[in-house]
Amino acid sequence: MFLSLLKDADGVAAPGALVRRRFPDTVTSRPWDRQVLFDTTADSLAPAACEWAGLPLGGAAVADLSRDCTAMLDGFVSPGPRHVRAHRALSRQEQALAALTTDVRATRAGTDDSYAVLVTQGGGDPAHGHRCPGEGEDITVTALAVLATELARLDFDVPQQDRWSIALSRIPALPRSGFELILRP
Repeated sequence: MFLSLLKDADGVAAPGALVRRRFPDTVTSRPWDRQVLFDTTADSLAPAACEWAGLPLGGAAVADLSRDCTAMLDGFVSPGPRHVRAHRALSRQEQALAALTTDVRATRAGTDDSYAVLVTQGGGDPAHGHRCPGEGEDITVTALAVLATELARLDFDVPQQDRWSIALSRIPALPRSGFELILRP
């Protein structure tokens, strides 16, 4: 099942390979010179995760997923408008992914018993419904290692920005500018 992939070496390597392919493609396909690293990373992780999980999302649906995941990460532990945005993003994605999961399972029923799409819910043990089953596992470390390596391979300049001012009372603690970079030709 899905969770067994999080412990299997090949299961952990597969999303790393997808991130390794998606991140440089996302960075170099931007129609603008200046980009925010946090947003670019989110826009490369969403399609990699969909491809790994076998979710047939593309185009606007992946962009919506990326934007909503960023809103969820940005706002769930914050009071006020960011929390409301995060909750709305979660509701949108739960509805969209539940419908997609039902469609995929119905389509694949009886054709591939090893295929399973799992949308996890709640907190606690991943085997019993924790929302972030890859959190703290090898898959998260692998994705971060791949992103760090791919970022180091890029040839870029760092424009003047507020990259050192970080609000530690904010979760996630990010540079105010989101860390902007400009790719060199």
